[in-house]
Amino acid sequence: MRYHLSLNNHEILPEILLEKNVEFPRLDDKLDGKYYQYLYMTISEDSTNNFLKEKKTGLGKFDLVTKQLKTWFQNDCTAVEPIFISSPTSKDEDEGVILTVIYEEVNKRSYLLALDGQSFFEIARAELPWHIPGSFHGQYFYENVFYPLELKKELL
Repeated sequence: MRYHLSLNNHEILPEILLEKNVEFPRLDDKLDGKYYQYLYMTISEDSTNNFLKEKKTGLGKFDLVTKQLKTWFQNDCTAVEPIFISSPTSKDEDEGVILTVIYEEVNKRSYLLALDGQSFFEIARAELPWHIPGSFHGQYFYENVFYPLELKKELL
């Protein structure tokens, strides 16, 4: 759901973007508060509206302009909130990677999944010998967010 705020008419107009069960919509953080075209989210194939009981949740990439949806699913797996990391040399908004943790129900373990931001195809997976509990609101920070360049030189 998206809400359009009309400053002239003082109206709030709702718009249904996607008639699917989705959670944790994310975008490129650099575009927060600006125009953006793509949203990344967890998505369910079930229509019961009970995300917590889902045995299969995947990931979705939704194009707000064309209204096209790309998805990634794997049987008996649960995805957590995706994080978009833009390429440092990106020319297109969706040029980068999507990172998320996936829980495999059958093997009772997790892995870090990387999807190509444009094609939405899997490009890497780092399997873990244990389970990472499901969580949300993960965040990726570039190193220079924490250490100013001068301090970083001193630390090295």
